[in-house]
Amino acid sequence: MSAVPAIPQNLIEGNHGALFIGLLVATMLYGVACAQSVIYFYRWKKDRQLFKNVVLIIWMLDTVSLLQAILTLYNWLITDYGNFLAILKPSTTALAQMFISGVSDFIVRSFFARRAFILLKGNSRSSLVPWLVASTIVILSIFMYIVGCSLGSIGFRVQSQSTVDISARMAKYVWMQYAYHITSTAVDSIIAGSLCYTLAKSRSSFKQTNNIVIQLMAFSVSSGLVTSLFALSSMVLYAVLPQYLISLAIGWIIGQLHVNSLLLSLNSRSILRERYGDLSNSGGFSHEAVSFPGRMSTQYAIPLKETRAQVNISKEVTISSE
Repeated sequence: MSAVPAIPQNLIEGNHGALFIGLLVATMLYGVACAQSVIYFYRWKKDRQLFKNVVLIIWMLDTVSLLQAILTLYNWLITDYGNFLAILKPSTTALAQMFISGVSDFIVRSFFARRAFILLKGNSRSSLVPWLVASTIVILSIFMYIVGCSLGSIGFRVQSQSTVDISARMAKYVWMQYAYHITSTAVDSIIAGSLCYTLAKSRSSFKQTNNIVIQLMAFSVSSGLVTSLFALSSMVLYAVLPQYLISLAIGWIIGQLHVNSLLLSLNSRSILRERYGDLSNSGGFSHEAVSFPGRMSTQYAIPLKETRAQVNISKEVTISSE
């Protein structure tokens, strides 16, 4: 029986180790996404059918994407055990995942583009700004999907070639990797910046309103800033350590962060409503619609306990659920 060849320690830690940690974190985030999906369908049974369909599709794509990541690491660790050169060749499941995760990311970013458009439309002096921001997000998202699918297609074409030929061939398309990471960072930054800008302009003299605005700004930052930082770190690590698959491991995490940010955005509506209701109850407010200033779309009616003294507030504050 032939002995298994020794595998360089740095190759194990930089590739297999990084992928294992990335898959572990992605799996935990997938569990959070599943819990958020259950919470959404339980609490928002009367929500718009469009949002229900988006959540269902995103969850299904997320499940398939995670299974592909598991199969990818299984093939490299178990099926190709001892063949440390196998990780240098594109994996079929990893390449297929690029197409699936690309669709999921595009849907999530389109959702936030729509939200940014609605918020900017109610708070911007120029009617061109909402269209410009939303179209920029969508166009860059389409560009990312095209680049990702192109890299996946190139990977499928070079799979049968030798390791040396694959490295030489893929070196010609390094610019596509950088373009993908830079665009991802830019899109998520635009999303977080536009949402925070419109929410900051929605602050008023009402303490309860400002509390909700601050909470929404925190949710907006978590939607875009965290994914932007992960995308930026992925690009930096790819530039510094191109021989390792650390960027792939981070990519698995980023996909889960996108799904969780969308679900958090939808579920946070009920959290803010409950918190605002508690604040209102302490002050004796009656049944009022909570909305932010401007022409935003959705109002949340907060049923409160009836009291003898009722305070009617004429000013409306709109929380967008779009």
